[in-house]
This record gives sequence, C-alpha cells and structure tokens, in this order.
Amino acid sequence: MCKRAITFFLCLAMTICCAIPAFAEDLSTPDDAFPEYPEPESKYLQDAEALYDQALALYEEKTGYSSFYGNCGTFISYQLHELGIDDYLGGYNGNQWYDAYENGETFGDFTALKYESDLGVRTLLNSYESLSYVLISYPHQTGYTDENPGAGHAVLLYHISDGLVYFTESYAMYGQKEGVAHAWEIDRLLDTYESWYGTPIGAVWFSDGTDEPSFIPRPPQDGAHANVSFPDNGILQDIEPGTDVEAFLAAYEAEDEAFLLRTATGEEAADDGIVCTGMILCRITEDEEERLLLAVRGDVNGDGHADTTDARLVLRMAVGLSESTVQSLIIAAGDLNNDGSLTTADARLLLRNAVHLSE
Repeated sequence: MCKRAITFFLCLAMTICCAIPAFAEDLSTPDDAFPEYPEPESKYLQDAEALYDQALALYEEKTGYSSFYGNCGTFISYQLHELGIDDYLGGYNGNQWYDAYENGETFGDFTALKYESDLGVRTLLNSYESLSYVLISYPHQTGYTDENPGAGHAVLLYHISDGLVYFTESYAMYGQKEGVAHAWEIDRLLDTYESWYGTPIGAVWFSDGTDEPSFIPRPPQDGAHANVSFPDNGILQDIEPGTDVEAFLAAYEAEDEAFLLRTATGEEAADDGIVCTGMILCRITEDEEERLLLAVRGDVNGDGHADTTDARLVLRMAVGLSESTVQSLIIAAGDLNNDGSLTTADARLLLRNAVHLSE
C-alpha cells in the first residue's frame, strides 16, 4: 500500500473521536433584517384557539382539570392527539419532546421531520412560504440556573406564513389568559423563547407533504454557476466551496427583481464574504421576499469551506455517532457521491479533496 493511502486511512481513523464543531451561535438580528409584516390573519388565530379548546375539553374529560396550568408537555400531547398526529396522552418534559420522535417516522398522513439546534429551527421556519404543526423543544424552564435547569419547555407552532407564527401557550402570556392565540414574527418568537428557555434542542415538523419551499429560482444569468442544481426540495445545492457572495449574487440580478443572501440568523451576508451552507437566497420583488436554502458542496459545518472538519462530521454521522444538524440540508452539502445519504464513502471523498489527494 502506498504511503499516501496509509496516511489517509490513519487520518480517517483518528478523526472519529474528534469533537464536532458547533454552528455559530450569534443570534443578534438587526431591526431591519426582514421587511414589514402584514396584519395577522384572523383565521389562523381562530383555528389555533379552536385547537386549544378541543385539547382542553378532552383533558378536562379525562382528568377533571379545567386548565393546563402551564404543563407544556401535557398540552403538546393533547394538541397532537386532536390533530390526528399522535395518540399518546401523557406528556413528556419539555426537553424530551425532540427525542420522542424518529426522523421520518409516520403517523397517518403525517411524517416527522427533525431539525436540530437553533440553526435547524431557523432554517426550517424561514424556508417555506407557509407550513403548519412545528414542535420546538427547549432545554430549560423560565428562571433556570446551571444548578436547576428544570424540565425544559415545548411549544407547538400551529401555523407559519407571511413571516408570522401562530401559536397558543399552556400559560397566560402578557396579561392574556391561557390559550389565547398569538401571532409573532419568526425572529421575535425564536429570540424571546431562547432568552426564556435557552437555545432550542430542535424542532419536529409534522408534515403532510403539501407544503412547498418558498421558491425555486430561475437559473443564474449567462450560464454562471452552471453546475448548480435546482432540485424541488427547496435547497439550491452543488455550490462550490469558497464562492464569493458578491459574484454569486451578480449572476442572479435582473431588472425587475433583486437578490440578496441572508445568514441563518437573518442578517444580510457581507459582499466580501463567501457563500456558506445554511445561508438563504432571497428574491425581493415589490411586495414580497421569497427564500431558498443554499448548500455548499462539502460544507457540512456552515463555514463556507470543505475541509477535514467537515470530513470528521460526515464520518461521525455515517457511523451513527451524530445526527445530522439540519437533516436534508446537511445531506445536500455532504453527499459527495450523490447516492442520497451520508456514508463513509462521502467522508473519504471529502477528506481526499481537503488534503488534495483527489485525481
């Protein structure tokens, strides 16, 4: 066996025990990060409150209690029951709900799709024109300390559309009674809940397969980025590592519309930066902003590069030591051999590219 091959396999074996780097946790969002939001739709407010009433009626029938008294886990289980998603009536702790489901698990007409960490949650909520039934699980409870982190919290987002999240809670909020429906901007909800309960463990979206990604853009102008693929899963993939933001956007400009890139936390990407997995390509017209996720080839950790760090992460996922951070997005970035999954073959290809051993 040649010396380079021996070196490669030694490096691959050593990386399996290395720690996985985290995605950036900078959650600051400028006030003008998104356009103005429309008025909330009364239908979604009414439907969210109707779901609360149905869940409470069943809860009162079974227990005799006339309130959920802030018991988020029980409230979640009764809502999912009334929606026909899950028959379980009991209630996990708030920080147990994310792990209660397997990715791809089916329930009647619904499929559980999991999005891990703050990046995963923000990516999900910002990637669709509208979607319903997203469960977010948080690690702590209000007023937590390191010594007493509590049982966590969970909230079911009834519907998300036009940048607004419609939801109810198992406790009174801002002087309003338990079960009143709220309509908050996406970032307001995520930033506020994080300040109360800590960085989210992840979200479970119970999809019925009818929701569509925000938009599928036309190909870039003049054949630029010719190798970029436009699948129907809402992810623009096969972008080369190190692609310049300004050059990338220049290929999309047109007279009647404008494009910009946002980071996963909603900030506008710097023109002198590089495109990263998890960024959002936005098409802005006179009255709306449509969005599409980006996946840079080999960039699994979202820094815009494809290197040995990404190879380590793909290898750990391939052998079951770590779950994908943003399921379909990470597969789109890390599936170098295009077989639809992350395997040790992808880790090997990524590592060979990173250390310039590819032919």
